[in-house]
Amino acid sequence: LQLDYKPNSDTLLYAGINRGVKAGNFNAPLGGSFSTYDAEVLLAYEAGAKLTLMDGKAQLNSSIFYYDYSDYQSFSWVNNAGVVFNEDAQFTGAEVELLLKPIDALVSGSYQSEAFHNARNFTAHTIESHFKADARITWTDKEDLWSVAAYVDNLTDSDHELIGFDVSGFYGNSQISYAKPRTYGFGFIIKFCLNCLRRLMFLFISSPALKLLCIGGNCLDLIQLRPEQLL
Repeated sequence: LQLDYKPNSDTLLYAGINRGVKAGNFNAPLGGSFSTYDAEVLLAYEAGAKLTLMDGKAQLNSSIFYYDYSDYQSFSWVNNAGVVFNEDAQFTGAEVELLLKPIDALVSGSYQSEAFHNARNFTAHTIESHFKADARITWTDKEDLWSVAAYVDNLTDSDHELIGFDVSGFYGNSQISYAKPRTYGFGFIIKFCLNCLRRLMFLFISSPALKLLCIGGNCLDLIQLRPEQLL
């Protein structure tokens, strides 16, 4: 059940209740001890808002949610084997996302509060709170045929934790996966009509003395040039 309300073109308010089911299955570790686990049932309550600000140059999305699990399928390592078992669980949280586009660029950021990566919730299983920001800038020509973009991911070079595994049964510790360091790069996009592409492929294969002009997605007449004109 989902309810949406738009008081104006720049504002969306919503609230919803959703139910989901994940099928049960069985554990079959190498050492034996075959066991089954039940289906997981989730009731999810969520409310939030999506706001367009600064004449479309900013987007603010926010939400609060409460997840009520029955027979949550919890994963843990037991006797050096991965085992799923059922537990009742609740999860409460909030999300805030701000997208800025003051020029032909985009800056986005996200924040995650402290959490545990294991159902036992030991101190060693804590993932610390962190903030992550990305940036991207794009240039597009007037005909919208060419675009060039540059980006920076993990702008602050945060080394926050992403996920962890309790492998104390193997090594006596936990394994942690960390975020990628700051990365940057660029790319470009060229748009043209599919018909032009097909004709171009045919021309390059059949005769290098033929050229095809394609402007604004409209194919012009085929122009045949003499070999001396190509020099």
